[in-house]
Amino acid sequence: MSIATTPRRRDRSTRTIAILIALGLTTAGACSKKQEPAANTATPNFDASQTGGANAPTTTAPPGTHAVYAPQKPCKVEGLPKIDPTDPSRTQNYDCGTLTVPEDRNKPLGKKIKLQVVVLKSANPTPKPDPIVYLEGGPGGSALARVEGWVREFKPLLAERDVILMDQRGTGYSEPTVSCTYEEQRAGSTETQVETLTKCHDRLKEDEFNFAAYNTRSNAADFADLRAALKLTEWNLFGVSYGTRLALQMMNDSPTGIRSVIIDSNFPAGVEFIKEIPANAVRSFKAVFDACGADAACAAANPDLEGSLATAIEKLDKYPVRDNNPFKAREAKHRQFDGSAFAHLLFQLLYSSRAIQILPQLITAASKDPVQAINEYFPGGGSGDDGRPTFADGFYFTVTCAELGPVSDQAAMEAIVPPIDVRIRNAFVIDQLESYEICKRWNIPPSEVNLPTVDIPSLVFAGSFDPITPPSWSQKAKAALPKSRYVEIEGAGHGAYFTGPCAEGIAVSFLNDPGNLGGEGGCPPVTKFMNRPLGRF
Repeated sequence: MSIATTPRRRDRSTRTIAILIALGLTTAGACSKKQEPAANTATPNFDASQTGGANAPTTTAPPGTHAVYAPQKPCKVEGLPKIDPTDPSRTQNYDCGTLTVPEDRNKPLGKKIKLQVVVLKSANPTPKPDPIVYLEGGPGGSALARVEGWVREFKPLLAERDVILMDQRGTGYSEPTVSCTYEEQRAGSTETQVETLTKCHDRLKEDEFNFAAYNTRSNAADFADLRAALKLTEWNLFGVSYGTRLALQMMNDSPTGIRSVIIDSNFPAGVEFIKEIPANAVRSFKAVFDACGADAACAAANPDLEGSLATAIEKLDKYPVRDNNPFKAREAKHRQFDGSAFAHLLFQLLYSSRAIQILPQLITAASKDPVQAINEYFPGGGSGDDGRPTFADGFYFTVTCAELGPVSDQAAMEAIVPPIDVRIRNAFVIDQLESYEICKRWNIPPSEVNLPTVDIPSLVFAGSFDPITPPSWSQKAKAALPKSRYVEIEGAGHGAYFTGPCAEGIAVSFLNDPGNLGGEGGCPPVTKFMNRPLGRF
């Protein structure tokens, strides 16, 4: 769902997914006037019993796009529930397909790429004619790698509408994928991330990979082609994290057919992503520290969270965890777990409103014995590779390096970080300098991104504790949208929609009546700090 943070600790890495699964945190993150189907509006109603085979029907976008949609059977996406032929209502129904588009739209008759699509069918046998298309974060995340999670999370949305998922170019089940897993699996213990990612770039270059064709604008064109190929008159965009940047670009480049937009935890054009990561991280930690200090029980149990975190970082820097690293992922199996890695683990937990509840207790425990605290809070450590797509870090760098903004340095990063213990600050600042060095090595051509000015009704979500896309970024997106409503949820991390029924209800009400942007209030705070014995959360 989320924007990746660094080359070492990406939010969709095997390690992070394993941690969030252990916590039960993975997200894969009311009604109004009834709307009648528009005349002559087609829905993605592909009969699964008729898909696949040599005679499978295909649909083609209007002339000039060179995009072709083909139903797919059997579906190659793992995790989709089996349909019970005796009672289809008992399981989630879906259709699968592929969208074939030019890799480079300046060469429409040249190389083609294939994008994997899944349409989750509405629980309503006569769904509304305007489905929702979900735009995954990252950049580099797979919308379909944990599709069963979306079946759960999108249940309120599926009550009246289909939900369309597509793995973006270079990611997930789409072909080709742009990953550096090969180099990461073979990295030696002394090899830096800059060296590993440089090898990845060189391999892609030798394979004549077209770096300039993998960016947000190309992504936006792919989704516009998808709507046309499915013959949809209208649809609704739902983007989270990097998916919001993609949604905003779609609104700018091809607003036709976009009925409404939900953008959650925004990553708009005009922000200096890598430069601001340390400042955004510290802002989030300090917000949690302040909230704990205002809670009598939390403050009594955790009297000095800033000092405790700095102490834990210092101890792990002095005695890093090596062979017994509980978070060894396949792309980091030779690396040590030091203070910076611990700080970034906590940073990842700040994404989840539920995980935030344990942060004060975990930090306090780690200040005394970080290894014991880590092992006891996350028993069992990481999980193995289950064969599903992992984070497409090559795509992450092709997008980030093309769109990150001016190159910065350590002094510029530190200048905007709120005051905090230098050990905490440096855990984030120094790490981001690697990202700039990697981008220098990759030398990706710049790619323009834009804020739209169209008057499409938009719902803008933000979480007050979000560590990677702060509320100020969502406010920036909101300011660019003439018809929009802003909802900030106190205590929420990254992905405010996923905090529960209140946010879900706001989203559903908005979809049912996008023109009504008045809205009554927001949601109550969602964080309640815990104080309990160590053990699995």
